[in-house]
Amino acid sequence: MNRLISIRFIRSVARIEQLPQLRLTEIAVAGRSNVGKSTFINTLFNRKNIARVSSVPGKTQQINFFLVSDRLYLVDLPGYGYKKISLSATQYWAGLIESYLRGNEFLKLVFLLIDCRHEPQKLDFQMITWLQRHAIPFEIILTKRDKLSNSQFARQLAVFRRSFPPVAMIPFSSKTLAGKTEVFSRLEEIADLKPDL
Repeated sequence: MNRLISIRFIRSVARIEQLPQLRLTEIAVAGRSNVGKSTFINTLFNRKNIARVSSVPGKTQQINFFLVSDRLYLVDLPGYGYKKISLSATQYWAGLIESYLRGNEFLKLVFLLIDCRHEPQKLDFQMITWLQRHAIPFEIILTKRDKLSNSQFARQLAVFRRSFPPVAMIPFSSKTLAGKTEVFSRLEEIADLKPDL
């Protein structure tokens, strides 16, 4: 199977009507606004700033499309849960994300990123419940694995498995590259799927 090694930014979408004309298989990246989505994408493809990393949570306000080896889109969704964002902006983002996710025949998987150092938050539970209700496949990426010792991580992993027993989980670290091979395997597997035209 060919490695998915190239990635390029295609466009930012503020309205569903702006989706790329070329429709391909899609994998979305979701999570809280400070969970490290941009770092996750940059680490996967050995790029420093293909996805812009900001010190200000909530900076990503649009849906960003990245084309991977001309075979699939990696879709960076706006982060949720940043308290300093206005209510109207939060509602707008929620509506944009929901419109993108619901009934999207090109979307094959959502990588839901959660910081492994903390117990699952209310908004994480809400996101998972919403994905399950709409039968959208997803897997949890436990970010910042390197920030915990093995024993600390084992305790946290037990918490996550009790909270979300049937869900696949991949521990990930942008520093040690833990989990990168597993994530790439999922990308390659899904890249061979054909969109439901």
